[in-house]
Amino acid sequence: MFQIKRELGSFYSKGNYNAALDCAVKLQKYVEKAMGKENAIYASCLNNIALMNKLLGNYEVGIDYYIDALHKYEDVVGRNNSSYVSTLTNLGVLCKLFAEQRSGAERMELLLRADEALTDASTLRVSISGSDHKDTLLVSTHLAGLWRVQGQIDKAEQEYRRLYKRSINLFGQMDSLSATLANNLGLLLKTKGEWQEARELYELSLDARSRSLGDAHPDTIISMHNLSELLHSTGKEEEALQIQRQILAVVGDDQTEQKGDDRLEGSDTEKSIHHSSRSTEEMVESVGTAQPIEETSTEEWKP
Repeated sequence: MFQIKRELGSFYSKGNYNAALDCAVKLQKYVEKAMGKENAIYASCLNNIALMNKLLGNYEVGIDYYIDALHKYEDVVGRNNSSYVSTLTNLGVLCKLFAEQRSGAERMELLLRADEALTDASTLRVSISGSDHKDTLLVSTHLAGLWRVQGQIDKAEQEYRRLYKRSINLFGQMDSLSATLANNLGLLLKTKGEWQEARELYELSLDARSRSLGDAHPDTIISMHNLSELLHSTGKEEEALQIQRQILAVVGDDQTEQKGDDRLEGSDTEKSIHHSSRSTEEMVESVGTAQPIEETSTEEWKP
């Protein structure tokens, strides 16, 4: 079992999600045969299968597996459990992501499911971890992102500002959550045309990540991409191209044609896959066609 888990983590960290999915399914079958289905390890296997399907774009399959994992966690450990809440958060994030690609009644239904899941997760996380725990702030970050998608821009902005200030006070400007919130608030302000503050926030996010993670880290690439896209949008072509050249020097031409999606910071209690554990939002596009990347905590896998 431990060998399969190591292979799963390795394939995931390298972005080989098909192979990671094969390992996740193999691990599920092993655990079922050795331990049965009525345990938290089996539930974590379902969570991992859901995550790999999400990363492969199989959103409906991923949703079904997250729901199965939730039912299993509820049966064996109850709702007031960190793993249950993490999986509930993952479900909400995936429903939000899927909704952004749909329209009409289906979009509305997915947004409603996301709202229910994330609101419930927020309440449970406060009960388990307290209001100032990083995991609690991460769920609130998800909710703010959902409100943005729902068109509640002022509400989302107010929450992002509250969370950003709180994260700096609790964890410091250089913390990963602070950098994520700076990025997300910058993105929201950019959509409102508040270019200068958006740029300042993007630069803060980039500085924090460059200092703590290095220029080649996927999180740093995200911040570079978003700052470059903002500069392009405001007519600062040379500055934008200079950052794009820096990105190319790090990731190479083959990485700049792929599009990213929502990001999920890791939880302190569960290991997140965001490239060292991550989804795909670290991929960037060339200036002129790229879309800025919102980051929120997303799927977590259970090692």
